[in-house]
Amino acid sequence: MGAGADERDLEQTIPGVPRAGERIDDKYEIETVIGEGAMGIVFVARHLKLGEKVAIKVLRPEVVRSAPTLVQRFLREARAAISIRSAHVVRVMDVGTLPVGAPFMVMEYLEGSDLQAVLQREGPLPIADAATYVVQACDAIAEAHARGIVHRDLKPANLFLTRRFDGAPWIKVLDFGISKAAGADGVDPDVSLTQTAAILGSPAYMSPEQVRNAKAVDGRADVWSLGVILYKLLANQAPFEGGTFSSLCAAIVADDPAPIREQRPDVPPMLATIVERCLAKKPEARFQRVEDLAAALQPFAAGDFEPAGPETERSAPEPLAEQPAAEPTTVDRPRRRLALWLGLAAVAAAAAIAVPLTSRSRVDGVSAPPPASAPPTTASAPLPTAAPLGPAPRPGIATTATTATTATTATSATAATSAPRPSPSTQAHPAAIKSAPKPSAPSASVLQPPPPPAPSKAPDPLEHAQ
Repeated sequence: MGAGADERDLEQTIPGVPRAGERIDDKYEIETVIGEGAMGIVFVARHLKLGEKVAIKVLRPEVVRSAPTLVQRFLREARAAISIRSAHVVRVMDVGTLPVGAPFMVMEYLEGSDLQAVLQREGPLPIADAATYVVQACDAIAEAHARGIVHRDLKPANLFLTRRFDGAPWIKVLDFGISKAAGADGVDPDVSLTQTAAILGSPAYMSPEQVRNAKAVDGRADVWSLGVILYKLLANQAPFEGGTFSSLCAAIVADDPAPIREQRPDVPPMLATIVERCLAKKPEARFQRVEDLAAALQPFAAGDFEPAGPETERSAPEPLAEQPAAEPTTVDRPRRRLALWLGLAAVAAAAAIAVPLTSRSRVDGVSAPPPASAPPTTASAPLPTAAPLGPAPRPGIATTATTATTATTATSATAATSAPRPSPSTQAHPAAIKSAPKPSAPSASVLQPPPPPAPSKAPDPLEHAQ
């Protein structure tokens, strides 16, 4: 715990609660009050032997008398915090009991303020800051979940913003007082402490399943709360509101939140999708682990985003703009036309089989062309459709032409292979393709599809037979 804007001297005396200058356990000397709540008071004190400044949280004596189970919950908070070793959880150093029976907890002293105070002071946070704070909170909650502890009361007031030794912003998760600890069998060993938990916590940050039954929650309830926190940090308002407790709970269970981009248009669409997923009504539709949520938020925490930039603009493959398109098209377009001609020829040949014998002269002209015509096997030659999609090395023009004409005439193949072959080191570079000598006329005829023979001039085997 740490100092906030309301740090002050203890002016009013509460029976059984130490005052400024008094000592606790002959180890800690009280200095000032840094926070008060309905259940407890937080002091700043100093360790007498070490000289270290600490924060001491004391449960109010009247609360102890009216609700003895809260003492057990108070001690549960201490046990939960001690068991979690994350640097993003406030460190608990000691526990004890005052002479009046009120328990106290000694924690590390933090300088800074909670995120609720930051929002009140500064308004909506920068996108990178909001994502960073939630990612750091995820680190603490991930370890808590690994130890079977569900926080159940995550909110901006329980995320304390301090500074690391190097000045970097640092989040500390506070208040595991109503956390749910599952035993080895998955059952809360202190179930009596959670039977009234439905009225505990902060309603605006409670998940739908927690509203219905606070005992039947798991780590995905904390994912929901982190989503509400992220929404609040970005928009400075909660996604669900209600004039009364019942209307708020009804909104959480049944209503869809206003899209975050309506509240803050500069939120990137992908970040808006992350918020929406956290706030899915069904737990199975959310991030299943806080580690997954942290991974999704990491690019935004690192500042690797464009505010309100359409994702379609960012997802366009940029290398296409750098590709020299002129050279591939000189080869690919004729090949596509060749494939088209061959396909049409094959269709015509298949259709001609079913026509009457009177049209056999036209059929024979297609199915039995002179040897110099393009053979049907040419249709099986692979087309370089993948070449324009990347800068991978591709064969030279002469080599490609030879491959496409293997099954044609020997004269055409020889003419195609007579062109100088670029070396492997220059085949991928556009300059190498441009500098290659132009193929001779026979090679050019290979790259262009042969014109379909005129039906009137096609040789008719029936006439020769007569």
